[in-house]
Amino acid sequence: GKGRCQLILDAVHSCHLQLPPPTPPRLSKMKPHLVPVLVSAVDQISTSSWDLTLQKLLKHIDGSTSIAHIAANASVDMPLVLQAMHALQATGYIEVIDQFAFANTYACTTRLRSISRLPVLRDQALKASKRVASPPPSYAAVLRLLTAFQPEAQGG
Repeated sequence: GKGRCQLILDAVHSCHLQLPPPTPPRLSKMKPHLVPVLVSAVDQISTSSWDLTLQKLLKHIDGSTSIAHIAANASVDMPLVLQAMHALQATGYIEVIDQFAFANTYACTTRLRSISRLPVLRDQALKASKRVASPPPSYAAVLRLLTAFQPEAQGG
């Protein structure tokens, strides 16, 4: 079988070797607020033999729509959608991300001026911006980064 071999050492001794089974991927618990993202190419030939619900749901996976919205848009019951998403993740077609992870808006406030006035805050900002095992970036570079945060224009 796969992952096995036998080494004949001499006329009476042999060594049998076997690789352990691969570790299954760590699966996320599916929740309605998670967003499925395709991470593997899906072709029409392989999906034509899939369950009709999976085929229907696959059309709605765009990397920005939550599982709850996919269920509503596809008119499929939530427990069935959660089960289908779990199957797609287990087979390596999707990964899921939290919709709140990319829905936040960051913008500077007038409190940013405190960094230039208070050395303790400036040092904390430099320390927080530093890569592990690297020297901290310059204060000017950190300030440019922080001031780049602006709210997105509405209606964009």
